[in-house]
Amino acid sequence: LVGAVDAGGGALALIALLSAAIAAYFYLRFALTLYEESDDGAARVRVPLASGLVIGVGVAVALLFGLWPGPLAAWAQHATLLFLP
Repeated sequence: LVGAVDAGGGALALIALLSAAIAAYFYLRFALTLYEESDDGAARVRVPLASGLVIGVGVAVALLFGLWPGPLAAWAQHATLLFLP
């Protein structure tokens, strides 16, 4: 936004800021409905242990490579060299 204002696009920056605020409002309102307690008496869903472990490992790997992508990028670069003539 600062770059847009510095380049003389203050109106564009204001529109971007307002649209982001509106989008956040609608997204958070939707997300809130997902976590509200319901009074319909529905039973909680139990996730099997194997499925929970697979999901947990997947989340851990995604977080690891999302927060520390260097080793994955280096591995991918070395892997591409194997396929080059």
